[in-house]
Amino acid sequence: MKTMTAKDLKNALLQEAVQGRLVPQCAADGNARTLLDAIRAEKQKSAKSKSTKPLPPIADDEIPFEIPDSWVWTTIGEIAFVTKLAGFEYTSAVAPNLVSNGIPLFKGKNIQNSEVVYEFEAYIPENISDELERSQITRKCLLTPYVGTIGNIGIHKREGKFHLGSNVGKIETLCPNLTLDEYIFYYLKSPQGYSELTKFKKATAQESISIDAIRQVYIPLPPLAEQRRIVSAIEKLLPLIDEYGKKELVINALNSTIGQTAKKAILQEAVQGRLVPQCAADGNARELLDAIRAEKQKSAKSKSSKPLPPIADDEIPFDIPDNWVWVRLGEILTTITGLGYKKEVLEIKSEKMIRVLRGGNILDTSYTFKDDDVMISSEFVKESLYLKRNTLITPAVTSLENIGKIGRIEKDYNDTVVGGFVLMLVPYFNDDALSLYILNVFGTQWLRNRCKEITHKSGQAFYNLSREKLLEIPIPLPPLAEQRRIVSAIEKLLPMCERLGKE
Repeated sequence: MKTMTAKDLKNALLQEAVQGRLVPQCAADGNARTLLDAIRAEKQKSAKSKSTKPLPPIADDEIPFEIPDSWVWTTIGEIAFVTKLAGFEYTSAVAPNLVSNGIPLFKGKNIQNSEVVYEFEAYIPENISDELERSQITRKCLLTPYVGTIGNIGIHKREGKFHLGSNVGKIETLCPNLTLDEYIFYYLKSPQGYSELTKFKKATAQESISIDAIRQVYIPLPPLAEQRRIVSAIEKLLPLIDEYGKKELVINALNSTIGQTAKKAILQEAVQGRLVPQCAADGNARELLDAIRAEKQKSAKSKSSKPLPPIADDEIPFDIPDNWVWVRLGEILTTITGLGYKKEVLEIKSEKMIRVLRGGNILDTSYTFKDDDVMISSEFVKESLYLKRNTLITPAVTSLENIGKIGRIEKDYNDTVVGGFVLMLVPYFNDDALSLYILNVFGTQWLRNRCKEITHKSGQAFYNLSREKLLEIPIPLPPLAEQRRIVSAIEKLLPMCERLGKE
């Protein structure tokens, strides 16, 4: 069974609360219908009520869920005034009179993560605020953006005079002695309340909602005594959930670290000959190296390559089995620079367009196609640059953290190449096990660090991988049969590390 997250627990707590299942029902609490009648009577005495539109009754088929018999379904507009600073008032009265001190002006950024932030960047003179009395904030209320992050909401509790700025609305209870702001707040933070508050939002450039829509939000209203007990229970339990959430973050971070640590350990064990048992029948890697050298002699590339120096003892970073051998990368593969092109040729379209993979297409030990990949007409591409099975690709110019990332081409392409800032590493001996083994060697932290050491900075943010020094890096080479067993073991173990990081 999947463990509930802190967010799941909080949502479940609030939903239970607003459905009347968090605290016991008590006959002495009375009935919320009596409470609602009292609120309506108070509303009739208010001058504000004369300017608000009457709200339609809630139909039975519109009720989201069942509530206790002593509760009643109503709307935000029936139990609270919902107001904002009108656009023309802001433009004509407030905006021209902004000052560095005076009455603080609430903006959308003052409501963050269900909290009200009391850091103000704009104020208005008191006399301007007095003229716009409806938009003043002089007592506890709820604040919510009606443009921007719709559904965000906070409780304003500070004493003093404040004012609504642009794009912020206030929800001010009609009868603070009959309805708790905290209850309304927790309802609007519950899954059902959030859904109600956001269902009328408009998908414009910036999400928005009308004040009338906020007034129409349905709310299940309990008797006042039960509101108090619900709020008290929530406020006792939420700190426990918050503490659970902190531990959850630590555990998630630890799981992710464990997954990455296990992956690094597996790859390092693999290249040191400790991942799979040694087997005499595998033969000796020197035989494989002789076969690779024979293939290299047939390659035209080998004739132009410089001879590589022998590997000195102080270059060997760790011990390997007796039937393995240390080789320089340039002994088993060659490098080819990707396609160079001028920007203007990208405007030319033809029947056959060739995809150009760049550094951003290369992931940790894989590669991907992207929707915004460069496409170039085939007339500008030599067929010899098409990517072939078992070729490895790695960024030659990139940020330092991406140096050493590599992908293996798993099939022949006749429509894909790499760009000029990417190197193709082509093994002289074309075998799946060898190319997969080299891929995993590049996945070790040891080789990644070695690659970073042989870079030089190019410009402000980019590093160049030295092609010549790359070919001189020594790597351990096992017999081909053992490479196959190593690759098979890695392919079984690494997915477990990935899952460990996500669980």
